[in-house]
Amino acid sequence: GFIDILRNLDLATEDGICGRAIANEDTVVVDDILADPTYEKFHSFSRESGIKASWAVPVFSSANEIIAIITVYYHERRRPEDKEVRQVEDLRHLISLTIKKNITSEKLTQSNLRFRSVAAATSDAIWDWDAQEGSIWWSEGFSKIFGLETSGSAPSLEEWKRRIHPDDRERILNSLKDPQLGVTKHWAGEYRFFRADGSIAHASDQAVVIFDSSGNITRMIGGISDISRQKKAQQELTSLNRALEIS
Repeated sequence: GFIDILRNLDLATEDGICGRAIANEDTVVVDDILADPTYEKFHSFSRESGIKASWAVPVFSSANEIIAIITVYYHERRRPEDKEVRQVEDLRHLISLTIKKNITSEKLTQSNLRFRSVAAATSDAIWDWDAQEGSIWWSEGFSKIFGLETSGSAPSLEEWKRRIHPDDRERILNSLKDPQLGVTKHWAGEYRFFRADGSIAHASDQAVVIFDSSGNITRMIGGISDISRQKKAQQELTSLNRALEIS
């Protein structure tokens, strides 16, 4: 059949219609294959398949590289009509968008995999808040530090807020509304945080803030460190200094 003939024919060679479209980086139209000596190599293909005319249109990536070729075949000698040209242009645009989307999706998957791998390797609790989706992701470090599960019913943003010590909560939440975030693109805060067992941890939290074109926060990616030992050491040092001053 016609498909079997095509499989046995190298249409991408430089003297083929697809090869010419690639070489010229432009549309190539052959309105009469048998009458065109340039395509003599494909005359037998034309006779065997009944294909009399053909045209090829390259599809470009965002980097202006050819990523596909659309080829149209006719059983009569003719050139494409304006309506057909418009239809193929629409198809070319659709294919280009689909391939770009797939490439972007693949790159995003690889990027997320690298991000998750780094998060698994660090002792800090890495988090990723998607403001548009209203979802938050926690690394396993969150469970190791605070004893809170990160798989299944992972802590929501509201639970994170509830676990902040009441004396620190308003200050931390207000800092997330600071207009300076739009300038620095960075947020940081220290607060007391309730662990799963009810004990209190001292947390140091930092994040990169991502905005959309309207200035709204769309995403924050950060990490929480447990600085309880450092805080305890500071308190003990302060107490020692006071004792020395009294004596």
